[in-house]
Amino acid sequence: MRRYGTRFQRLLVARQEFPLSFRAAQKVKSSRFIEQGANVNFSATIKESGQVSLVYITGSLTSFEVSGLRTTISSLLQQGRKKIILNLDGLRYLDSSGIGELVRNYMTVIKAGGEMKVVGLKPKVEEIFKVTQLHQIFQEFQDEAEALESFPENRKKTSASSASDEKLPQKERSS
Repeated sequence: MRRYGTRFQRLLVARQEFPLSFRAAQKVKSSRFIEQGANVNFSATIKESGQVSLVYITGSLTSFEVSGLRTTISSLLQQGRKKIILNLDGLRYLDSSGIGELVRNYMTVIKAGGEMKVVGLKPKVEEIFKVTQLHQIFQEFQDEAEALESFPENRKKTSASSASDEKLPQKERSS
């Protein structure tokens, strides 16, 4: 192999003289970056409220972190938990890969016969939802209580309990 002055020139010559080995080395280098050097800043915490799973997302949702969300939603569906609320209050950054993963997981849940709703959108994330038209796909709620009440079985319980509360004072008045 000929030697040239700068590193860039040496790489160009190496690429021309040994194209397959150079490309293989680049693939190995990039996969090592993903495994060792990538800073994954994502966590998903699951809490359950009756039949509904609350998934708290914190950190960033980029191409490095999307597999974490995919694994979380897949495991919930495998357990038969098809009613999901994503709490995105802790989400600091969302890129195009994260948007695609949100849509992919939404479609997976819907195809499995479930529902997915979103709460806790910060202004920047809410702006992304509006620009990408995701606000027309996801049902958004201000807080968890409102999202929980939006599920049909929770509506019946709350309306039944509020109806019984209304009947009690009427009975007291008639006595």
